[in-house]
Amino acid sequence: MKNFIGQDGFVWWIGIVEDIDDPLTLGRCRVRCFGYHPAKSTDLVPTEDLPFALSIHPLNTPNLYGTPRVGEWVFGFFLDALSAQEPAILGYLPAIPEEASTYFGTPSSLTRNFANVVDKNDILWEVSNATIRIANTSNVTIESSNNITINSGDFLIESSNNGVITSTKNLTLNGSNTLIFSDSTNTITLDALLLRIKVLEDKDVLQDAEIAVAKTLPIPPSPP
Repeated sequence: MKNFIGQDGFVWWIGIVEDIDDPLTLGRCRVRCFGYHPAKSTDLVPTEDLPFALSIHPLNTPNLYGTPRVGEWVFGFFLDALSAQEPAILGYLPAIPEEASTYFGTPSSLTRNFANVVDKNDILWEVSNATIRIANTSNVTIESSNNITINSGDFLIESSNNGVITSTKNLTLNGSNTLIFSDSTNTITLDALLLRIKVLEDKDVLQDAEIAVAKTLPIPPSPP
């Protein structure tokens, strides 16, 4: 496990405070982070769907949880790094408070990008020409303009309905040991499948040869 603070990259952000109503009264607030959440005006991720951000205070702070004001610009980092679901506020930026609905900067193409989501419950990672989309319909889409490589000790693809693998060019399946094909009733290895195909082809060739030989034989005379 590497995706936690201290074992992963320091992923920081800048955002605008949209809500300071913390039901736990811990000084948390909802922040719309530039490049990680779409503009408020798109209504793809409304304020109530933003994750709560913790405010980090020095040790000499009185036992009161201070909270930024709505509209203030704050900066911080994600406790869960690239997962970007646990923001923490380190401080605020001196600026004229401005609502996120009227200003949101430029579209982003960062590692975690919500700017192009179709459904507010979708999750989208987008980097250059590659995207991974986890849709609210439980569909997972992986797209790339180049190669897609999956390295794993064990690799499993399961589908409760139809599964389709399509390639506009060559499709290669490599296995250092045995390739196994299986459905709900049959299981066969690639070697056995090729052998069965060869047997059927040999049988067809033999039948064709028998038919050809039969055609060369003279037709026996009809009985009187």
